[in-house]
Amino acid sequence: MSNSIVPDSLAALTSSSMSTTQCDPTAERLATRSSTVIVLDDGTTISVRPVRPDDEPHMAVLHGHLSDQTVRFRYFANTPLHTRIDHARLKRICHPDLDQDIVLVAEHRLPHRKTELIGVARLDRQADPKVGEIALLVVDHWQRHTLGAHLFDLMIAIAKQEKLGRIFITFHRENRLMRLLCDHRGFITSQPVDETFTRSDLRL
Repeated sequence: MSNSIVPDSLAALTSSSMSTTQCDPTAERLATRSSTVIVLDDGTTISVRPVRPDDEPHMAVLHGHLSDQTVRFRYFANTPLHTRIDHARLKRICHPDLDQDIVLVAEHRLPHRKTELIGVARLDRQADPKVGEIALLVVDHWQRHTLGAHLFDLMIAIAKQEKLGRIFITFHRENRLMRLLCDHRGFITSQPVDETFTRSDLRL
């Protein structure tokens, strides 16, 4: 399984590709992150970019394509669709506070200039601002095609650029693929937190 990203992925997400006249560092950080392209193991090209407010309806469609197992692995419970696509919840995700959260979406181009969201990656700062939590969500059809690995690597790279000291990810104990992704990147996996989930940490 490939765990690499295209060489210029991080640069594309963090370079000054758009100008801004505002002095607010949050606005500047938003303006200097643009989209990048990753190539999956089957040759499919996927655009990864920061989430936008107009992604909300597309995010709802994404959730409609998740299996019960994927929902359980991500949320540790069988969270119903109507809860996951609640407007207030999706609005928070699609309007992140960039001082607190970084949210990237993976976008697949369809015929006739249409697109679909097929993955989401989040980096959430904790009460200790030097610590961040990573969370990943990939639509079932696109799992096991290295998309999750690409998103994971991008979030780790961004955490380093944000000068975090430690990151962690919490995952379902049955999610063996996530455990492998963590092990291959040097994360230290602790004993299971409880009968449902496990936590892995990486010092940067």
